[in-house]
Amino acid sequence: MTQPHTIMTLCLLRRAGRLALAQKLRGFGVNRWNGYGGHVEKGEAIEEAALRELFEESGNQVEAGPLDLHKAAILNFHFPDNKPVHEVHVFLIDRWQGEPQATEEMGEPRWFDAAGLLAVEEQMWAADRLWLPPVLGGRSIYGTFIYNADGSEVIEHRIIEASFIP
Repeated sequence: MTQPHTIMTLCLLRRAGRLALAQKLRGFGVNRWNGYGGHVEKGEAIEEAALRELFEESGNQVEAGPLDLHKAAILNFHFPDNKPVHEVHVFLIDRWQGEPQATEEMGEPRWFDAAGLLAVEEQMWAADRLWLPPVLGGRSIYGTFIYNADGSEVIEHRIIEASFIP
């Protein structure tokens, strides 16, 4: 039997070497610091879902549309208890309209530099400390992360270089 599969997006807003993150207020990943994203709906292109989720969770729109989305990673997260594998398409965004705002799903955003992420590392997903450094360092990657029985630790992972066509 194969594990169920869901396709998701994650948008990381960058400005002057800093990253905007917010705490998830409800649902899967509640209380964790994260970027903005969610499920790709049936019939929706991944880039369209990324833009929709960014707007829903932060109130921001990308300035020129999907071409301003820089795909940086495709990450597969395997969780215990036959939860769906999350195939997450990660986008870096350097141009958008407005300032990130708190919403019903995401709390008040904060800006972090790479060193500042250590302050909230324990409130992020365990895999984030494995894939975020290469992505923020300018690498494009494919990654697979397998979580332990309670979903608190990564027990196995693999990261390889990738090349995404814009």
